[in-house]
Amino acid sequence: MLLQSAERKELTQYSKLILANTQLRKDSIDKILSIPINKEDLCREKDLAFLRDFLWTHKYLKDVGRVIDNSILCTAGRGNLNPPVVLPAATQTFANGYQHWRGLNTLFNGHVHVNLLRNNHTIAFVAPNSYAKNLFKTPYSDFAVTNLEGEYVFEVLSELSETELMAKIRNASIKQLAVSDCIEASDICSWAYKERSGLWLQNTAYLGFLTVISLLLGIALFGVIFLQYNKYSSMPSRLKRAIRDGDLYLVYQPKFQLHEKRLVGIEALARWEDRKYGVVSPDTFISLAQEHQMMSSLSYLVVGKAIAEFSHLLPLFPNLQLSINLVMRDLNDEKLLSFIDDKCQEYALPADQLTFEITEDSAVGFEHVSHSVEGYLAKGYKISLDDFGTGYANLSWLNAINASEIKIDKEFTQSIGLSNTNETMLHAIFKLIQDLPATIVFEGIETQEQEDYIKTHVNNPLGQGWLYCKPLPLEDIRQFLHQVGMDKNS
Repeated sequence: MLLQSAERKELTQYSKLILANTQLRKDSIDKILSIPINKEDLCREKDLAFLRDFLWTHKYLKDVGRVIDNSILCTAGRGNLNPPVVLPAATQTFANGYQHWRGLNTLFNGHVHVNLLRNNHTIAFVAPNSYAKNLFKTPYSDFAVTNLEGEYVFEVLSELSETELMAKIRNASIKQLAVSDCIEASDICSWAYKERSGLWLQNTAYLGFLTVISLLLGIALFGVIFLQYNKYSSMPSRLKRAIRDGDLYLVYQPKFQLHEKRLVGIEALARWEDRKYGVVSPDTFISLAQEHQMMSSLSYLVVGKAIAEFSHLLPLFPNLQLSINLVMRDLNDEKLLSFIDDKCQEYALPADQLTFEITEDSAVGFEHVSHSVEGYLAKGYKISLDDFGTGYANLSWLNAINASEIKIDKEFTQSIGLSNTNETMLHAIFKLIQDLPATIVFEGIETQEQEDYIKTHVNNPLGQGWLYCKPLPLEDIRQFLHQVGMDKNS
């Protein structure tokens, strides 16, 4: 029972995270669907520009378009459609007039599945399971998002069909675990289910071992010991200890001036290899750090390690630039700026050779960091706006932050040549940034076609990606810098 209680708590926490993400996504969709528009203004240039501006600043939406009768006339990503695309019958029509399509893959091609939500003349495109993006999924679990009564299933994260999963949830036995959480005002619920939980999750040999231990030590003593062990061995706990003990390590990815094929700097990237979980992806452990309030400690660790290791390269490569990633809330930590100053003084690192790449980690608050950014700039440090085009309010960031560098997210770089929504948005981004004084950096360059395309459309771009070099440990990056001639005379 104690083991199942711990699993119920873990499952409930994940269910609440899914519900919160679903509410954020619903707010974005409701906002665009509720904006009135005159029928005669549909799909004109001004209307398309409005849709694209909205799409850039709402990360849960894949596209948004206009509808008359039963046909899609245009979308932000694809422009005007000729001929219009006819919609199939809706999966569900609600009392408020909204229509929902689940897992549709017949609109433009058979490879892309989307969920659609329509109200009047506006329709929103959402990727299935986007509510679970960047969340570390609880093992052996299945999830569903439904209306308040559980009668209509919007999405499932499971190999089971929605009918099978909801039937198992409603008829869960003592061997299974089912939890739910709802937001009544929004008419949404999240459901979480485990086919086996507690001791039923273990194999026969392990159950036998537990039986022997239970006979020797007693059920109560075993429960306490097991819960303590489970807490100690969880991934968040192991990550917290790894950060505390400095067990994360850094790799470095080179950054090139594309027209001259000249290496100008390196970016420090954190990596984690755990004895229990093996190599853990950055997306996973960074999401865990954000969810469990460890990002500040992680930032201090990465800054300290990066400056110390970079000091070994500086005597050999005095013109090299170093980039370090921070999240937005780090900028409001005055102690972090003092820590950076102390480290630069300790290792004789000039401030103008250090760039901080800022990632937006929340939907609000960017207007409060402009003063903090000025503090960094006054010290001589450079600020880069990271992942441009995918955050909560990147267009507003351009006005709020005096960035010397803008990094285009790899999703847009890797869309080059694919004729999809991201490539269409990339054209719009080119127009937006062409007159800005900031240096433009493209992440995730993997093909020569992508490099040629970027050099054709952007003046003096920088780039990084596997086309040039994968991220390397310190000693390997030192050898790479020698190979490309990044020496004292470069």
